[in-house]
Amino acid sequence: MELKIYNQQNVLKATVSPGDSSTNSKGIMDDNVLTLSFKHYDCFSVDVNDYADFAGERFWALERYTPNQTSTLEWEYNIKLYGIESLIKRIINLKLVDDEMEPVFSLTAPAIEHVRLFVANINRAMSTSSWKVGEVIATPNLTVDYSGTFINKGLDEVAGLANTEWWIEDKTINLSRCEHSAEITLGYHNGLLSISRDTNENAPFFTRLFPIGSTRNIDRTYYGYSRLQLPSGNKYVEQNTQYGVIEHFEETAFATIYPRRIGTVGTVRNEQRTGEDGNPFTIYYFTDPQLNFNPNSYEIAGLVKNVVFQSGELNGRDFEVNWNQTTLEFEIITQFPYDDDTQLPGGALIPTNGDQYILYNLRMPNEYYAIAEAEFAQAVQDYMDKNKLDKSVYKAPTDYIDLTTREIDLTLGQVIRLESDEFFPGVGYRLSRITRITRKVNNPQQADIEISDTVDRGKMAALEGSIAETNHYIQTAMGGLPDIIKSWETTKPTDTNLFSARRSLREFISKKNNDSAEGLITFLQGAKFGNYSAGQSGGTIDQNGNAEMLTAVIRSMLRSTTFVDGLTGEGFGLWKDGNGLANLTLDKLTVRQTMSVMELLINKVRSVGGQMIVSAANGKIKSVVQTGTNYIITFETENTFVEHDLMRCSTFTGNALKSYWVEIASADGNTVTVPVSEFSGSVPAEGDECMLMGNTANTLRQNLISIAATEDGQPRVDVLDGVHEKNFNGCLRARLGNLD
Repeated sequence: MELKIYNQQNVLKATVSPGDSSTNSKGIMDDNVLTLSFKHYDCFSVDVNDYADFAGERFWALERYTPNQTSTLEWEYNIKLYGIESLIKRIINLKLVDDEMEPVFSLTAPAIEHVRLFVANINRAMSTSSWKVGEVIATPNLTVDYSGTFINKGLDEVAGLANTEWWIEDKTINLSRCEHSAEITLGYHNGLLSISRDTNENAPFFTRLFPIGSTRNIDRTYYGYSRLQLPSGNKYVEQNTQYGVIEHFEETAFATIYPRRIGTVGTVRNEQRTGEDGNPFTIYYFTDPQLNFNPNSYEIAGLVKNVVFQSGELNGRDFEVNWNQTTLEFEIITQFPYDDDTQLPGGALIPTNGDQYILYNLRMPNEYYAIAEAEFAQAVQDYMDKNKLDKSVYKAPTDYIDLTTREIDLTLGQVIRLESDEFFPGVGYRLSRITRITRKVNNPQQADIEISDTVDRGKMAALEGSIAETNHYIQTAMGGLPDIIKSWETTKPTDTNLFSARRSLREFISKKNNDSAEGLITFLQGAKFGNYSAGQSGGTIDQNGNAEMLTAVIRSMLRSTTFVDGLTGEGFGLWKDGNGLANLTLDKLTVRQTMSVMELLINKVRSVGGQMIVSAANGKIKSVVQTGTNYIITFETENTFVEHDLMRCSTFTGNALKSYWVEIASADGNTVTVPVSEFSGSVPAEGDECMLMGNTANTLRQNLISIAATEDGQPRVDVLDGVHEKNFNGCLRARLGNLD
């Protein structure tokens, strides 16, 4: 058998012949690994995302591999390629609503919505749309807190909450028990070479269950208990006690069962109100025409009535509510969960007619308790039936000759009628399914299979699950520990989350160590410095204070810690000298608009090459837009040109000469308009330095001073008057230059 290895650009790298030890191992909710051992005459590396196809599936390299040299003509390879079940371990489940791309979020929704999000993230990461949602069991709302969670871990958690499994077929993700196809009969000398029995150590086994009912909507004063009880009043149920008493308790599986009524939203209206801060907000009200009791008559002391929506745009969201027994409608208490003015309900997230909801934090009318107890009893029975499953794992190597003759192709989830009078006395067989298969690459019908009712998650996965359950009970006991915003995360702080220690150090100015702030710090009334505080005027000290101390503190905030004054100094400083004059020393100063200077002292002389013009207007072009037959020119600073000014630009940079001398048609604000016909060969552009050199109409703007050098390098100064054309003909000129 030959396999072809391609790079990620789909270019063939090599065609190889796998050795007999090459295998493909695949398990439910586990890795899918293609292990290849072969020898090759050529040395080539297997890079990340190189791939090979086997048995209709694609397998990728997740790390770079280089072979071992065994001779001058041969290289030995032992590589592992991974199926998509392993590739999703590299993809983080992000919140994709409105392109938020948030790795830390909570989602309360049925299982299918969680799977849809997983599929959307796989399509995002792989730049495709070919991944789809497959079979997903129906579930109530499941709440999962995602915090940089990879897709495989998210699938594990949702499958755990839904008490089922996840599996991938081609590019379809399923969340259901992996069991399919018509049953195939296998047994010793009937497709199997041998049979051995093992135990799934990580599958729970018990004979006595203590089911823990919910506390929601339970008022001990009326019900007699603080939790929902079984109708029989029994505290535990038993099964298979012939194996002895092995106790177990369960709470999570029954948490969503409590006395409740699923109501339906009728009419919805809203009113505009003004808050205490003076800002407007909206209050939403809704009715439920089928509600046949007064919620105010069933309040529980110390609790506030809440609704949690079960469908619609508010699906999974909780709100406090008030019930108006006059108008027969619920008032939803408006929330402001973010740091902006966004309110809930609000915008697109509002209740609508037909939305379903559940009312809680109140005791329900008596008839709802019997219904909840019956539901609780059925859930406990289902839980017991599920855990009657045989925890045994039957392992067997296949007889590939028999399977080939019978044209049997074994796959994960295949239903097996495993026949054995020895293992199953009396009945002689057991119906189960394949949970793991490891087959030879060179002969896929030659395989080692595992047949079991349950999936062995592995010891590490079981340990992680135990830790997660422990964290759940700790959080329950603590009332729910809020999420922590890490130092690198962008989650907005709210009243219901926390900063990590490092994030706190980054956000808050230290009281003990030297620190700096990235933004402006404003001290309000009564700001204190050590034992001294600023008064209400902001510039005085309270009667016990010391003005000199405050001055020293403020001064220290307006200079760098290494400030040294003078031309050879360093740092920056702003202070008042002995003459009462304010001083500012720093290295560079950039003024984007206007700087007015009463007196300018320059301690450095620079030479000027080319030509310098002194006239009534100049400017540097910021932008040029052609409109019809005109150029609209905008300057970086305030425009000083007027109508009929002759604007001159002349530059020489490298090998490019730019020169134009044009008449301005009109001026408006920071822009001037010049006909395109005024430019001959040159085009105005951003960065051009322009100056006034004459005016065709206004004699007061026809004067200028030109400082330049002759061709032999001698300087000259020309004073000109009467420049009314794009030349100096007919104007008065006084020259001082060509000096020896």
